[in-house]
Amino acid sequence: MFLKDFLDFWLREYKIGYTRKNSYSSLNNSIENHIKPYFKNSILIILRTRKN
Repeated sequence: MFLKDFLDFWLREYKIGYTRKNSYSSLNNSIENHIKPYFKNSILIILRTRKN
């Protein structure tokens, strides 16, 4: 999964309906204008805890 796809999912599933419109807009703008351009097509890896 790409980081950009995860960020879209995170905004949609965890922020819509839980934050005010202006807060959501600010988060979305920060992600679109700063985070996504910097990381471009970075792949998000899943980290898991090691079982003993």
